[in-house]
Amino acid sequence: QLQGNFNWSNLLNVTDFICSYAIDLDVLTSPTTSTVMTNFDVQGSGMTLLNISGLTGLGGSFDCNLAGNLTTLTTPISSEVFTNFNASRCDLTGTLDLSGLTGLGGAVDLSNNANLTDIVCPATTQTFSIFNTVGNSVNYFDLSPMTNLTESIGVTISFTSNALTAAEVNQFLVDLDTMSTGGFATRTILIAGTNAAPDGSSGGFDGTTAKANLITKTFTVTTN
Repeated sequence: QLQGNFNWSNLLNVTDFICSYAIDLDVLTSPTTSTVMTNFDVQGSGMTLLNISGLTGLGGSFDCNLAGNLTTLTTPISSEVFTNFNASRCDLTGTLDLSGLTGLGGAVDLSNNANLTDIVCPATTQTFSIFNTVGNSVNYFDLSPMTNLTESIGVTISFTSNALTAAEVNQFLVDLDTMSTGGFATRTILIAGTNAAPDGSSGGFDGTTAKANLITKTFTVTTN
Protein backbone atom coordinates (compact mmCIF):
# COMPACT_ATOMS: atom_id res chain seq x y z
CA GLN A 1 0.00 0.00 0.00
CA LEU A 2 1.59 3.25 -1.16
CA GLN A 3 1.70 6.05 1.39
CA GLY A 4 2.74 9.69 1.31
CA ASN A 5 4.55 10.78 -1.85
CA PHE A 6 5.28 8.56 -4.85
CA ASN A 7 7.71 9.90 -7.44
CA TRP A 8 7.90 8.01 -10.71
CA SER A 9 9.23 10.94 -12.78
CA ASN A 10 12.28 8.96 -13.95
CA LEU A 11 10.18 6.18 -15.49
CA LEU A 12 9.84 7.51 -19.03
CA ASN A 13 8.68 4.41 -20.91
CA VAL A 14 5.70 3.27 -18.84
CA THR A 15 2.67 2.33 -20.97
CA ASP A 16 0.36 1.15 -18.15
CA PHE A 17 0.20 2.79 -14.72
CA ILE A 18 -2.11 1.16 -12.17
CA CYS A 19 -2.16 2.48 -8.62
CA SER A 20 -5.76 2.01 -7.60
CA TYR A 21 -7.21 2.30 -4.10
CA ALA A 22 -4.02 3.77 -2.62
CA ILE A 23 -6.03 5.64 -0.02
CA ASP A 24 -2.93 6.87 1.84
CA LEU A 25 -1.24 8.26 -1.29
CA ASP A 26 -0.92 12.03 -0.93
CA VAL A 27 1.21 13.14 -3.89
CA LEU A 28 1.94 11.48 -7.24
CA THR A 29 4.80 13.00 -9.23
CA SER A 30 4.54 11.95 -12.88
CA PRO A 31 7.19 12.13 -15.61
CA THR A 32 7.36 14.35 -18.63
CA THR A 33 7.24 11.87 -21.50
CA SER A 34 5.62 11.37 -24.89
CA THR A 35 5.49 7.58 -24.47
CA VAL A 36 2.05 6.37 -25.48
CA MET A 37 0.20 5.33 -22.33
CA THR A 38 -2.93 3.23 -22.85
CA ASN A 39 -3.99 2.69 -19.23
CA PHE A 40 -3.74 5.10 -16.29
CA ASP A 41 -5.67 3.97 -13.21
CA VAL A 42 -5.61 5.75 -9.85
CA GLN A 43 -9.22 5.09 -8.91
CA GLY A 44 -9.97 5.18 -5.19
CA SER A 45 -6.74 6.98 -4.31
CA GLY A 46 -6.42 9.55 -1.52
CA MET A 47 -4.80 12.40 -3.47
CA THR A 48 -6.18 15.93 -3.44
CA LEU A 49 -4.23 17.08 -6.53
CA LEU A 50 -3.31 15.14 -9.66
CA ASN A 51 -1.07 16.80 -12.23
CA ILE A 52 -0.41 14.60 -15.26
CA SER A 53 0.33 17.45 -17.67
CA GLY A 54 3.65 15.87 -18.63
CA LEU A 55 2.06 12.69 -20.02
CA THR A 56 1.71 13.91 -23.61
CA GLY A 57 1.13 10.35 -24.89
CA LEU A 58 -1.81 9.71 -22.57
CA GLY A 59 -4.78 7.94 -24.18
CA GLY A 60 -6.72 4.70 -24.01
CA SER A 61 -8.29 4.37 -20.56
CA PHE A 62 -7.97 6.97 -17.79
CA ASP A 63 -9.63 6.34 -14.41
CA CYS A 64 -9.60 8.39 -11.21
CA ASN A 65 -13.11 7.34 -10.21
CA LEU A 66 -13.82 7.33 -6.46
CA ALA A 67 -10.79 9.46 -5.61
CA GLY A 68 -12.99 11.26 -3.11
CA ASN A 69 -10.41 13.83 -1.99
CA LEU A 70 -9.37 14.84 -5.50
CA THR A 71 -10.17 18.53 -6.05
CA THR A 72 -7.83 19.39 -8.95
CA LEU A 73 -7.04 17.39 -12.09
CA THR A 74 -4.54 18.87 -14.55
CA THR A 75 -4.55 17.02 -17.87
CA PRO A 76 -1.92 17.10 -20.64
CA ILE A 77 -1.94 18.17 -24.25
CA SER A 78 -2.33 14.82 -26.02
CA SER A 79 -3.72 13.76 -29.38
CA GLU A 80 -3.93 10.08 -28.41
CA VAL A 81 -7.41 8.52 -28.69
CA PHE A 82 -9.34 7.77 -25.50
CA THR A 83 -11.86 4.95 -25.16
CA ASN A 84 -12.60 5.71 -21.50
CA PHE A 85 -12.20 8.79 -19.30
CA ASN A 86 -13.65 8.37 -15.81
CA ALA A 87 -13.32 11.18 -13.27
CA SER A 88 -16.58 10.51 -11.44
CA ARG A 89 -17.24 10.54 -7.69
CA CYS A 90 -14.27 12.74 -6.87
CA ASP A 91 -14.38 16.25 -5.40
CA LEU A 92 -13.34 18.12 -8.53
CA THR A 93 -13.84 21.81 -7.86
CA GLY A 94 -14.26 24.82 -10.14
CA THR A 95 -13.21 24.28 -13.77
CA LEU A 96 -12.08 21.01 -15.34
CA ASP A 97 -10.03 21.87 -18.43
CA LEU A 98 -9.96 19.00 -20.93
CA SER A 99 -9.07 21.20 -23.90
CA GLY A 100 -5.72 19.51 -24.51
CA LEU A 101 -7.23 16.04 -25.00
CA THR A 102 -7.92 16.24 -28.73
CA GLY A 103 -8.49 12.48 -28.97
CA LEU A 104 -11.13 12.40 -26.25
CA GLY A 105 -14.06 10.10 -27.02
CA GLY A 106 -15.64 6.83 -25.99
CA ALA A 107 -17.13 6.72 -22.50
CA VAL A 108 -16.61 9.99 -20.59
CA ASP A 109 -17.95 10.08 -17.03
CA LEU A 110 -17.52 13.30 -15.02
CA SER A 111 -20.51 12.73 -12.75
CA ASN A 112 -21.01 13.30 -9.03
CA ASN A 113 -18.48 16.07 -8.49
CA ALA A 114 -20.69 18.36 -6.45
CA ASN A 115 -18.31 21.32 -6.64
CA LEU A 116 -17.53 21.10 -10.36
CA THR A 117 -18.90 24.27 -11.99
CA ASP A 118 -17.42 24.36 -15.50
CA ILE A 119 -15.96 22.04 -18.14
CA VAL A 120 -13.72 23.16 -21.01
CA CYS A 121 -14.24 20.69 -23.84
CA PRO A 122 -11.54 19.75 -26.35
CA ALA A 123 -11.70 20.12 -30.10
CA THR A 124 -12.12 16.44 -30.99
CA THR A 125 -13.62 14.51 -33.88
CA GLN A 126 -13.92 11.25 -31.93
CA THR A 127 -17.31 9.64 -31.34
CA PHE A 128 -18.76 9.01 -27.89
CA SER A 129 -20.79 6.28 -26.21
CA ILE A 130 -21.37 8.24 -22.99
CA PHE A 131 -20.91 11.85 -21.91
CA ASN A 132 -22.06 12.08 -18.31
CA THR A 133 -22.11 15.14 -16.04
CA VAL A 134 -24.87 14.00 -13.64
CA GLY A 135 -24.92 15.47 -10.13
CA ASN A 136 -22.41 18.28 -10.56
CA SER A 137 -22.90 22.04 -10.23
CA VAL A 138 -21.97 22.90 -13.82
CA ASN A 139 -23.47 25.87 -15.57
CA TYR A 140 -23.83 25.98 -19.36
CA PHE A 141 -20.58 25.05 -21.13
CA ASP A 142 -19.73 24.83 -24.82
CA LEU A 143 -20.12 21.34 -26.31
CA SER A 144 -19.49 22.39 -29.91
CA PRO A 145 -15.73 21.61 -30.03
CA MET A 146 -16.69 17.92 -29.69
CA THR A 147 -18.07 17.84 -33.21
CA ASN A 148 -19.18 14.18 -33.21
CA LEU A 149 -20.54 14.06 -29.65
CA THR A 150 -24.05 13.20 -30.86
CA GLU A 151 -23.11 11.20 -33.94
CA SER A 152 -23.03 7.55 -32.93
CA ILE A 153 -25.60 4.82 -32.36
CA GLY A 154 -26.67 4.51 -28.74
CA VAL A 155 -24.84 7.53 -27.32
CA THR A 156 -26.15 8.82 -23.96
CA ILE A 157 -25.56 12.47 -23.04
CA SER A 158 -26.61 13.40 -19.52
CA PHE A 159 -26.73 16.70 -17.63
CA THR A 160 -29.21 15.45 -15.01
CA SER A 161 -29.36 17.30 -11.66
CA ASN A 162 -27.01 20.22 -12.22
CA ALA A 163 -29.56 22.86 -11.12
CA LEU A 164 -29.51 24.35 -14.63
CA THR A 165 -31.72 27.33 -15.34
CA ALA A 166 -34.29 27.29 -18.15
CA ALA A 167 -31.92 29.44 -20.22
CA GLU A 168 -29.08 26.95 -19.74
CA VAL A 169 -31.30 23.95 -20.54
CA ASN A 170 -32.50 25.77 -23.65
CA GLN A 171 -28.95 26.54 -24.77
CA PHE A 172 -27.78 22.95 -24.33
CA LEU A 173 -30.75 21.66 -26.32
CA VAL A 174 -30.21 24.21 -29.10
CA ASP A 175 -26.50 23.33 -29.27
CA LEU A 176 -27.23 19.59 -29.43
CA ASP A 177 -29.83 20.17 -32.13
CA THR A 178 -27.35 22.25 -34.14
CA MET A 179 -24.60 19.65 -33.77
CA SER A 180 -26.69 16.60 -34.61
CA THR A 181 -27.96 14.90 -37.73
CA GLY A 182 -30.46 12.07 -38.17
CA GLY A 183 -29.68 8.47 -38.95
CA PHE A 184 -28.25 7.22 -35.64
CA ALA A 185 -30.65 5.06 -33.62
CA THR A 186 -31.34 4.94 -29.87
CA ARG A 187 -29.59 8.15 -28.86
CA THR A 188 -30.49 9.60 -25.46
CA ILE A 189 -30.32 13.06 -23.89
CA LEU A 190 -31.09 13.38 -20.16
CA ILE A 191 -31.48 16.88 -18.74
CA ALA A 192 -34.03 16.53 -15.94
CA GLY A 193 -33.60 16.09 -12.17
CA THR A 194 -32.88 19.42 -10.46
CA ASN A 195 -32.71 21.27 -13.80
CA ALA A 196 -35.44 23.67 -14.92
CA ALA A 197 -37.78 22.76 -17.75
CA PRO A 198 -37.02 24.11 -21.23
CA ASP A 199 -39.18 26.80 -22.77
CA GLY A 200 -39.41 28.79 -25.96
CA SER A 201 -37.48 31.92 -25.09
CA SER A 202 -35.39 31.96 -21.89
CA GLY A 203 -31.88 33.23 -22.55
CA GLY A 204 -32.88 33.96 -26.14
CA PHE A 205 -33.00 30.24 -26.99
CA ASP A 206 -35.99 28.14 -28.05
CA GLY A 207 -35.51 24.92 -26.10
CA THR A 208 -39.01 23.68 -26.87
CA THR A 209 -38.39 23.59 -30.62
CA ALA A 210 -34.87 22.21 -30.20
CA LYS A 211 -36.23 19.33 -28.11
CA ALA A 212 -38.86 18.56 -30.76
CA ASN A 213 -36.19 18.65 -33.48
CA LEU A 214 -33.99 16.24 -31.54
CA ILE A 215 -36.87 13.80 -31.08
CA THR A 216 -37.46 13.93 -34.85
CA LYS A 217 -33.79 13.01 -35.30
CA THR A 218 -34.40 9.81 -33.24
CA PHE A 219 -33.19 11.06 -29.85
CA THR A 220 -35.02 10.18 -26.68
CA VAL A 221 -35.00 13.47 -24.77
CA THR A 222 -35.91 13.59 -21.07
CA THR A 223 -36.44 17.00 -19.47
CA ASN A 224 -38.62 18.43 -16.73
